[in-house]
Amino acid sequence: MEREYKKAQNLEEKATKKERPINLAEIWFRIVDMWYLFAIVLVSALIIAFVVNRYSASKYEASATLLLKTNNDVLNTLDMQKGVMWSNSEKDFQNAIRILQSYSIARETIKGMNMYCSYYQRINFRDVNIYKDSPFEVIPDLTTPQPTGIKIGVRLINDKKCVISYTGKQAVSMYDYMSDNEVEQKQNIRNRNVVLNYGDWYNKDGMHFKVILKKDKWSPKFARVDYSFTMNNFKAMAFAYRGVGITRSDDGSSIINISFQHENPQMAVDFVNTLCSIYIDQSFKEKNYLNVTTIDFVNQQLASIGDSLIQAESRKEAFQETHNTLNLTNDGQYLYEKTNELQQRRAEAYTRQKYYDYLEDYIEKAALDQGVASPSVMGVEDPVLTSLVKELSDAIILHKSALTKGSAKNPKTKELELKIQTIRKQMAESLRNLQTVSSISSNELQRQQNELQYAINRLPSTERNMVNIQRQFKFNDQIYSFLYQKRAEAEIAKNAALPDHKVIDKALTAIKIYPKTAKNLVIAFVLGLLVPVIYIVVKYLFKDTLSSKDDLTNITDRPIIGYIPQFHDESNPMIVFNRPKSQITESYRVVRTNIKYILGQKTKEETHEGDAKVILTTSSMPSEGKTLSSLNIASVFSISNNKTLLMEYDLRKPRLHKSLGLDPIKGITSYYIGQHTPEEIIQKTEFANLDVVCVGQVPPNPSEIIDSERNRELLATLKKYYDYIIVDTPPISLIADAQALAKEADISLFVVRIGVTSISILRTAIQEMEERGGKNLYFILNDIQNIMQKYGYGKGSYGYGYGYGYGYGYGNKYSYANYSYGYFDDKSSNLHRRLYDDERKDKKNRKRAKKTRY
Repeated sequence: MEREYKKAQNLEEKATKKERPINLAEIWFRIVDMWYLFAIVLVSALIIAFVVNRYSASKYEASATLLLKTNNDVLNTLDMQKGVMWSNSEKDFQNAIRILQSYSIARETIKGMNMYCSYYQRINFRDVNIYKDSPFEVIPDLTTPQPTGIKIGVRLINDKKCVISYTGKQAVSMYDYMSDNEVEQKQNIRNRNVVLNYGDWYNKDGMHFKVILKKDKWSPKFARVDYSFTMNNFKAMAFAYRGVGITRSDDGSSIINISFQHENPQMAVDFVNTLCSIYIDQSFKEKNYLNVTTIDFVNQQLASIGDSLIQAESRKEAFQETHNTLNLTNDGQYLYEKTNELQQRRAEAYTRQKYYDYLEDYIEKAALDQGVASPSVMGVEDPVLTSLVKELSDAIILHKSALTKGSAKNPKTKELELKIQTIRKQMAESLRNLQTVSSISSNELQRQQNELQYAINRLPSTERNMVNIQRQFKFNDQIYSFLYQKRAEAEIAKNAALPDHKVIDKALTAIKIYPKTAKNLVIAFVLGLLVPVIYIVVKYLFKDTLSSKDDLTNITDRPIIGYIPQFHDESNPMIVFNRPKSQITESYRVVRTNIKYILGQKTKEETHEGDAKVILTTSSMPSEGKTLSSLNIASVFSISNNKTLLMEYDLRKPRLHKSLGLDPIKGITSYYIGQHTPEEIIQKTEFANLDVVCVGQVPPNPSEIIDSERNRELLATLKKYYDYIIVDTPPISLIADAQALAKEADISLFVVRIGVTSISILRTAIQEMEERGGKNLYFILNDIQNIMQKYGYGKGSYGYGYGYGYGYGYGNKYSYANYSYGYFDDKSSNLHRRLYDDERKDKKNRKRAKKTRY
């Protein structure tokens, strides 16, 4: 029991033999051997890189540096700006970035660059945007809608005229540059090819433009270049150009880098610089939003009070001219001074009331985007109203910003609109309270005015008229002076304000970012070398076919007794007899010598004198050269004066009789059914000491015949007549015939073939052979392509056949040509020529096979 357990354990260890280690030398020789693959891939990669660099659309990137900052020091000194501060928090910073990447800022930038047309030149089979480098300029009629998106070809004939051409298209969108929007009207375009003089208006298919040749731009080469242009849709371009790249400084400051990519470098530079300029202007306008609103309100009030002041001043001058200089009495002077003091208070109350009326009208009728003047302008110091006006101004600014970043249906926009309406309601409530207080104050001032007027009426008529005229003039003058002072304060605040943002570095040049010529060539070169290496390594790691001696020694510890070079002339299998001086014949001689040495080590108990030695040949799968090896092993034994018998035991697929021209009827199966005796099934060949036993007719039960007692009797009988019996069996992986015959053999030869034998199938076949009693199992490595495979390095660049081959001749002179050696007599020139022809034929066959394989 213990013995069986150890046997099973031994078989399991062999079956689970460690995986084949990575042989770096073999990988290297494979790489060297497949140099042509590197050449093909490298050249292909470089060609692809060249095509990409030359014909792909180039992209250039221009960048500018912008500082986002706040400077309210001057504004904070003015009363009208109390409590109004611009936040420089992270939220405001992110809002600024979103605005810079918005659709509206992109649209304003495009309009600011006057990009009504885009100009193109045909270069390398594609239209390249040439921006301002066009030799001509197209001036569209901005008062009429223009069809957009139509490629209009321009061929410059000479310095007088050009040819306009374009392809027809249905339902083309029309764009109105005056309203800056698309129109509902659609235009059908027809095919056109029209000669047009420079400066003449072209008016067809809804188009209305003229072509102007730029000064000092004409050159005869222009006539050989294909130009074109398109009318631009600002809305579509804004969607395409929005979303500029923005990166923040790593040091946490508020400095950002704004970048834009375009196929034209100058276009990229101009777009970035214009975008920064427009953004700074817009933000500055928003910053002065309250100042501008206040100035507008004061100007309206000054316009209304100016007429009254002029009339009062005219009446005063006319009265003075009529009555010359009039001195007031003490009573008149006193009443005049009191009137002036009261009029100043009434002027202040009047301006406050006007501001209340203005707020009331604003709350009821003004749109969401209209600003409101500061209360401090009219001397209103109520903290509640001042706070509400500040909140309303901030909310209006945020609402405008939200509209630039999204639609009016955006939830954030809706939230701001609701906030504005809420603040307006609160302002209306506060305004009612202030109007009540203002009404009480105005009534009191009016009562005091009535008392003074009663006293004035008691003065002489001339003096009384003068006081009244002076009082009326002073009242208007006080109001006008007050408003003028507030306007001056607002103007100072507006002019003193500094932009919150500043361009630190303008975009000067654009850097080419695609395609990167040098980088693409380097990548192509690296991939050209790396891809073949990866292919070879992956193929090596995942290969399942035998490629070298190492592959076999990693599967089994059984010895290899022969290395057979490649042989391509399979129409002539009798190599030993037909080409006795070739190295493949010498390889079989080495196999014969090793077999004799192995069999000579057997004890007398294992063999009987005079009995033939049975040599079994098999393989793991078809096409490994098993039958060819059997035939040539039998041949080398026969030429050494050993009586040799070759028995074909591949009962399912007999073919030996075809190769040797023998009788296909007589054979093992005819003996088995009693049709022939053992002596009768033996067939002589044309070669001395070599006999053959064929299969005969293909039987229906080959396995039963091979494993029968009658077959064993046949082998026992034939062993009496021969020195060596070569048994050719079917592959082990297909059927179990070889295992049954192995019990009768003195030695079993396992033929494996480079590039054909499956490692997984071979491992299983060896395990089955050993489990079923196979003894004295040895290997023959067939189809060696070069000497490096023999020494365990797989495919290499050193030829084993002709270059490193060897052949034995007869004579007494060594020949070292091509690393071969042999014995040749000076007189045996025919033999020398024959050997040389054989080796040359081997070399040609190897080259032909190599081309076929790869």
